[in-house]
Parts: sequence; structure tokens; C-alpha cells
Amino acid sequence: WKRKTKMQGLANRLKKLGSKDETSESPPSSPGTPVSPGRAQGEAPDEADKNNFNHEELEEGNKSVIWAILKQLKVGAEVKHLQLPTFVLQPRSLLEKFTDAMVHPQLLMELPQVEDAEERFLGVLRFYASGFHVRHKGVRNPLNPVIGEVFNCEWEYDNTRCHYVAEQLSHHPPHSAFIYHDTDKGVILSGDLAPSYIKFYGNSAQTDVHGQLRIQLFGKSFDEEVYEMEYPSIMIKGILFGSLNMEMLGKISVTCKQTGYSASFEFKPKGFFGKSYNGVVGKIKHNKDVKYTLSGFWDSTINITDAKTKETKVFFSNTAEKIYEKEVKSIDDSAENESRRLWKEVVAGMLKGNEDEALDAKRKIEAVQREAENHRHKNNIEWIPVLFSKSEDGMYLHKDHPEIVKRCRAQRDAHSN
Repeated sequence: WKRKTKMQGLANRLKKLGSKDETSESPPSSPGTPVSPGRAQGEAPDEADKNNFNHEELEEGNKSVIWAILKQLKVGAEVKHLQLPTFVLQPRSLLEKFTDAMVHPQLLMELPQVEDAEERFLGVLRFYASGFHVRHKGVRNPLNPVIGEVFNCEWEYDNTRCHYVAEQLSHHPPHSAFIYHDTDKGVILSGDLAPSYIKFYGNSAQTDVHGQLRIQLFGKSFDEEVYEMEYPSIMIKGILFGSLNMEMLGKISVTCKQTGYSASFEFKPKGFFGKSYNGVVGKIKHNKDVKYTLSGFWDSTINITDAKTKETKVFFSNTAEKIYEKEVKSIDDSAENESRRLWKEVVAGMLKGNEDEALDAKRKIEAVQREAENHRHKNNIEWIPVLFSKSEDGMYLHKDHPEIVKRCRAQRDAHSN
């Protein structure tokens, strides 16, 4: 009882503080790819935070629904089978959300042509840093893909096609894999990601993203390089009081064994009395020597400082780079297990603001999945992914990955002659 009373008192005090300096105004919506407004060069962080793209104010009625659901949970509990209302979900699948990180092909696809190893590493790091600022407006989870669901799309860049395909390997626990590649350019990006179940902490919730990202470059001036990297954790604050806010947090690394370059990133969330959101700091090393430091905001501008000369310049700015729109085939031309066709009735209800229609369609999909899962369990049938398989090092790669590597090598050798 004493602990509960103390926590309620703390919540009330924090709520008062939050009402003073954590109010937010969402930017007006616009057609096309949703993009964070970020921070203008020289703009004070606290001013930019008022327009933070990751803030959202829930209506009172929706807050009541959320509270009725969350009060059934215990602090520290993992949320595994919670039926969330669709107004807290994005009208797209997680498999499609991954493509937010790939809207700047110009930062990645030209790297095989770069002769200097340090510049290539900085380029990979810049592409990685560019993968967070494009997000759906508000603090909403994407739709949880069903097992066997796939998503395909392409980007047209420099007279070539960048291909992306993802597959849901498991539903409980969630596990996804994808590949993004352009054999003409000599680039392969593979992802094997398994978000943990969301942990509920009262006014916040967190999910850790396990797995890895791997970039392979095939160039004329070098043989082949492999870059390994991780993904930060995701935290949502303001669930019970204050403004809803999504932040990245945690330390990740980027390494390339072939060149000896490595980098460490730390995503720094805002504390109760902090001044800014979405901070990031980092170091870039060659073997053991620190070459550069990084600092800034992952939703807007990151600066790089030379460790020797102390010269600082912009490393990445979200307003300076063109966003390439992905091309997705029509729903009519899609297979039944492709994301946009699979979730079309759910999305239709969400876009109309009809919670009952969207939730009913979502429940029908989940019922079919449960029935199929029960059938496999009853008959001792193991689900085998169609497009991806586990490699020798444990990472799930596309089954055509060896052939894609061969095509990249052949294209590189052709350009070298």
C-alpha cells in the first residue's frame, strides 16, 4: 500500500512537470512518405522538441481504453498476447515498416565505387544513421506480421532497381528476415531481426531488437567487405500520463573486419528533466585509434568531429538527402500472403476511423492463424520459411543469397575488365 501511494504521488508530480514542458504539437500531415520535420540547423533542441514527430496526444476516450487494458498488466511483465485497439497501430505491416531505413539508396549504392576504405566505412555508417528519421506520424506500432507473410517492393535508382523482400519466420515469438540488394551496384543488405516481447514498466514500455544487419559490398578497388551492425531498443513513454513519446536507446556497434574500422553508437533517451529527445553520440575507430566522434540527433542532424584536427562538420542531415519512394505492386496483383493484400480490410477500417470494422477484420486474420498453428502443433508439423533459411553462422539469409553474391561478383569483374 505504501509503495502504491508513493508511486501515485510521484506520478502526480511528474504529470505536473510534464504538463509544463512536455506538451507537443504534431506537424500537419502530408501525402507520401511520412518524414520527421527534424531540427533546423542551429535550432534549440527544446524548441524543436515541441514539434517532435514521435509525440502524440491521445483523446480522452482512447486513453480510457488504453488504461482499461494496461491496468490488467503487472509492472515488469512481458506483453505477449495483448489485444490492442487498432487506433494505436500503424496501417501497415512491420515488414513494410523496415523499408523506412532504405529510402536513401544514394548513400549506399555508390559505396562499391569508393576507393578509400575509411570513406567506405563512413558511408556505411551514414547510411545506417539515415535509417531512423523516416517514421509514421505518432507513436504507433505496425501490424504484427503473421507467419509466412511476405512484403516485396523496389526502388528505381540511377537506372537500376533496388529490390527488397521480407518474410515473417515466426509469429510467437516474432522473427523477421529481409534482403535489400542491387547486383548491378554490388550491394547486399541482409536483416535478421527478432523484437523481444514488449515489457511494461508503468508509464513506459520497451522492446529490445535482437538479431543483426549485414551489408556486403563488392567493389573494383577491393575484394569484398562485410559490415555487421545491430539495432537499438525502442521505448515508449507517457503511456499513463504526459505526452506519448517514442525513443531509441542503447548501445550498438558497426564493424568491418576486412578494414579494421569499427564504430560505437549510443542512442540517448531524454530523462525526466532532460532538454532534448533523440540524442546520439558515437566513436569511430581504426583498430584501436579513435579517428572521429559523432554527436547530434538521429531524427535530424548528426555532426562528426575529427579527433586530431577537432574540425566539426555535418555527417548526416535528413533535410539534405533526397527520399526515394518505393514501388509496390497493386493489391490485385499480390499474392494472398503479401502484406498489403493480407491486411487490406484492416487498413481500410483504420483509414476510415472505424475501430469496430478494423478490429473485426484483424480478429479474423488472427483466428485463421491460430487455427493453422493448432493444426501444425497437433500433427507435429514444423513451419519452414519459404524464402529464407538459417546459414552456418546462425543468421537467416535469403535462399537465393549465394546466387545473388555470384551475380554481384560477376558484375564487379565485368566492370573491372
